Amino acid sequence: MPVPKSRDDFAYFAPLQNLVLPPSAELFLGLVHGNDTLGTLSRVQTARSALDRPFGVATECGLGRTSPDEIDSIIEIMCTVSEPYHR
Repeated sequence: MPVPKSRDDFAYFAPLQNLVLPPSAELFLGLVHGNDTLGTLSRVQTARSALDRPFGVATECGLGRTSPDEIDSIIEIMCTVSEPYHR
């Protein structure tokens, strides 16, 4: 689910509190934006406070149109906000 750079407010994530997913589905939030570590951390914190479920992190719209000078920043931010994934 894409999360715009400007949305780090509880109201944006609140509708997801009632989201029902199939047991095998995983929720990924596209809240990572290049060169925006503090904003990304804020979006993660707000999402955690709004959701009572684990979620993965992603970029807002993938990496296909990302400028090459933002890739390193995005990878670094993803490492900062991610925890090891265990199934």
